[in-house]
Amino acid sequence: MAGGIRKLIFRSAGKKNDAGTGKTMDVSSRYMDSMATVKRLGQPKTGSIGSDMRACYLLKYQMLGYLAGAMTQILTALIHSHLTHSRHLSKHRAIKTSTYGIIFMGTPHQGGEGVAWGQRLVNVASIFVNTNDKLLSVLERDSETLQNQLAQYTSISTDFVTKFAFETYPTPLVFGKALMVVPKSSAVVPGAVDTEAIAIMDNHTNMVKFASGADGGFRKVAGHLMLMVEEAPAKVLKNWETEGIMENALGRTLKPDFGVPFDLKDVPTTSAFFGRDSDLNLMSQHLTQTSDLKRRRICVLRGLGGIGKTQLAIEYARLHKSEYTSVFWLDGKTEESLIQSLLSIAPRLPKGQMLNLDIQEVKGIEESRERAQEVLRWFAFEGNSEWLLIFDNIDKTSYEASDSDVDSLSSYDITQYFPGGDVGAIIITTRLQRLVTLGDSIYLGRIDTKNGILILEKNAGKSMRRSGNTVAGREDTEIGMFDQASKPPRAIEETIIYQAMTNSISDAVALVRRLEGLPLALVIAGSYIRSITVTKYLELYNNSWNDLHETLSIRHDYPQRTIVTTWMISYNELKHRDVGAVKLLQLWGYLDNQDLWFQLLKWPNYQAGAPEWLRQITDTEITFLKTIQNLLGYSLIEQKESSDSYSMHAVVHDWIREFVNKEDNNLFQIGITSVGFAVPGKEERDYSTMQRRLLPHANRLSQSLHKNHVLDSRPNEIYDMSYLHGLHALGNLYRDQGKLTEAEAMYQRALAGCEKALGPEHTSTLDTTNSLGILYWNQGKLAEAEAMYQRALAGYEKALGLEHTSTLDTINNLGTLYQSQGKPAEAEAMYQRALAGKEKTLGLEHTSTLETINNLGVLYRDQGKLAEAEAMYQRALAGKEKALGPEHTSTLDTINNLGVLYRNQGKLTEAEAMHQRALAGYEKALGPEHMSTLRTVNNLGNLYRNQGKLTEAEAMYQRALAGNEKALGPEHTSTLQTINNLGILYQDQGKLAEAEAMYQRVRTLQSQR
Repeated sequence: MAGGIRKLIFRSAGKKNDAGTGKTMDVSSRYMDSMATVKRLGQPKTGSIGSDMRACYLLKYQMLGYLAGAMTQILTALIHSHLTHSRHLSKHRAIKTSTYGIIFMGTPHQGGEGVAWGQRLVNVASIFVNTNDKLLSVLERDSETLQNQLAQYTSISTDFVTKFAFETYPTPLVFGKALMVVPKSSAVVPGAVDTEAIAIMDNHTNMVKFASGADGGFRKVAGHLMLMVEEAPAKVLKNWETEGIMENALGRTLKPDFGVPFDLKDVPTTSAFFGRDSDLNLMSQHLTQTSDLKRRRICVLRGLGGIGKTQLAIEYARLHKSEYTSVFWLDGKTEESLIQSLLSIAPRLPKGQMLNLDIQEVKGIEESRERAQEVLRWFAFEGNSEWLLIFDNIDKTSYEASDSDVDSLSSYDITQYFPGGDVGAIIITTRLQRLVTLGDSIYLGRIDTKNGILILEKNAGKSMRRSGNTVAGREDTEIGMFDQASKPPRAIEETIIYQAMTNSISDAVALVRRLEGLPLALVIAGSYIRSITVTKYLELYNNSWNDLHETLSIRHDYPQRTIVTTWMISYNELKHRDVGAVKLLQLWGYLDNQDLWFQLLKWPNYQAGAPEWLRQITDTEITFLKTIQNLLGYSLIEQKESSDSYSMHAVVHDWIREFVNKEDNNLFQIGITSVGFAVPGKEERDYSTMQRRLLPHANRLSQSLHKNHVLDSRPNEIYDMSYLHGLHALGNLYRDQGKLTEAEAMYQRALAGCEKALGPEHTSTLDTTNSLGILYWNQGKLAEAEAMYQRALAGYEKALGLEHTSTLDTINNLGTLYQSQGKPAEAEAMYQRALAGKEKTLGLEHTSTLETINNLGVLYRDQGKLAEAEAMYQRALAGKEKALGPEHTSTLDTINNLGVLYRNQGKLTEAEAMHQRALAGYEKALGPEHMSTLRTVNNLGNLYRNQGKLTEAEAMYQRALAGNEKALGPEHTSTLQTINNLGILYQDQGKLAEAEAMYQRVRTLQSQR
């Protein structure tokens, strides 16, 4: 086949009459001795390489009972050779250095097709009657050991070309049976690198019994051998050159110098780093070598894109560079960029320790991978253990992912680029949650306000804190004062003073909070603020987001990244893996970013018209959590601590809504529908808590409507009913929360849509009409309220009948209106009619029945029928406490009414107890500025005036007046009543001028109504 090739046949004990039963290591040692002797025989030819440096080709066939350790002799020998060095068994070391390739002929390396590994070997042995009996027990007993040996071989398999030959036909057995002894699944070593499988068209027994040189199997094996012989000399020569480099280094000193000067050239560094002290301390704990535990240290920095992972890793390297002999930064965005980073390391390594790599001569990804692996071997040199590698931006990897999911060049397994051995330190920066299993992980959160302002100042090139410096049109008087103990020990020497502001905080603080401490966003903002004010930047950010961010230039500290582009990597990869997760992310763009939970999106489970992707996500809580896990996996969202709720960073939320969605009308409508179906009715016990939780989502949706983020057009047919219901429900939410202007906007949109889609007499149209009537009554627009009620009542009576609950509710509402208009007789008639119908239809203790009873109590009180009023109140209170609980707002309404009644009866102590109980409940359930809260505050003012506590009364009136003017406007009836009460108080105090001013103010405002 080729001249000058010497052949060595090494026979192992495997037959019954063989006495040799030596251990595998002993056998492999004899094998190495024999190989070394043969290699050294004869003198090298002139101009040729030495005997030790001749290339080796190993051919292994598992045949005819030679099984006692035979399978592992070559593997063990090579592992043994790898562990020796020039000063100990140097001739054995030469075998591994000179070995170019191995061909395994029908060797069973593992189980396959459900066959256990040891049993596979026993099957091989059983077809040969002269097999050593002791071997059969050894094979099964030692299968784990042999498997471990394969794992050891895999770690050095990159140093050889390995080929695995396997049979394609079963081997005949006795009694006419046949067995596939070593199929492909058993022949190939899993995980080995640079391998090739060779199919031999014969059975196991005959796979090397070639009839002639023309035999197909012979030609195939011979062809592979000829290629190996042709390629081997150059590779083996390079192996010996590398070996010589290490020998030279070892010859110069017992401890080679692996020091490389610290250099941040081409690294995306920032000139100033602020904050993250606790993260730096934690990194130091994770990466510091301990005397009792010497192993590789890996720290994974995970977090949102733009949160500062790269800068933190570089800052750590700067602070701890003296602890490492070398520090290298690797660009891990893609496999190609990582390989180029590794190749660029070679020229920086100590002279004589690494082959000269001409990067310009490297062609193709495969050759680049090979050269990169050569560079990585330097990190595994003996004694080179104190290096630090930073794998930066590992945001797309195939780690734990199928090849079909990812691009082969941009997505890769990072662990394939970890140096060999168990030494050194590695920092990984990533957005991927699944990579945290590689080491100790640190999740990076947002920067605090103090350090956020420092980042702004650094990038704006001006201070926002010095006395007399105007920040966005205001004197700089920041909030708070830094605690000296929290001052960064290395960053700044001056004490930064934040002084208290009156009723507001500086625009700089507001901007940091608006950007939620995202360093990338703060850096970009600072660049703009060099030429504009903070106020102007905030205005542009809130109103012209796309224009602001699409014109940004690239920065050195965040290369090739802006707010628009920084999350596209994660977003695009997520699109390939989970379309539903992407849709959920887009839907979330129209909701509030701080609180998303499963129940918020459950409406597709009981309502038709939902899109299929949302139905699949919310089918069960498990399917929802699976989608959420995908979003968490790319650090696009966060789980709120000790909660089933999730949040999204404000700037990511802005990016989704402004850039990704770009007025997606359908998703906006789904948002309206989702929140609408989650709004609870007032008859539910915890309605106020849930409504307040939903309010931020409603506010986001309302803002999108007013800012024209979505088209104000008739929704698609599939969403008509659900969408219109959502608008109506949001109106109810706003009305219950005392936000009457927002409620009216939602009701008007719902009414217009219902009239257009369903007609003016449809019950859904009538529901919205009735709700508008309630709203107008709350606003003091009594004429408009009456028109709505009369229209709804006529429609309900026609469509549903006289005794339907919707009809009865509107009758009750008319009673309330007539009472407000000073028509007590008409009011009582409405209440009595509603009460009779509800008691008959719903029962005596239904909450709707109890509400009408409460209203009758109010009417009787106004008529001076205090005993009858108290009876109504007590009945209503007992029923509500039983049905709704003592803290429900409807229960509190009746308690407040009882307080007014007791005051009218002169029972001032009892009245105060009722009002205080109602006030505490309202403030807890609805907040300090809700209409119900303010009404009780006004009532307490009346009580204190009656008690002669005039100072306390004035405080209550002033609080009620400020709240009513803000919530209801200066001309609302409740506002005018409080102004009038203040006039009475001033008159009682003898402040006649102030009293007259109050009375005149009432007259003026009434005339303007």
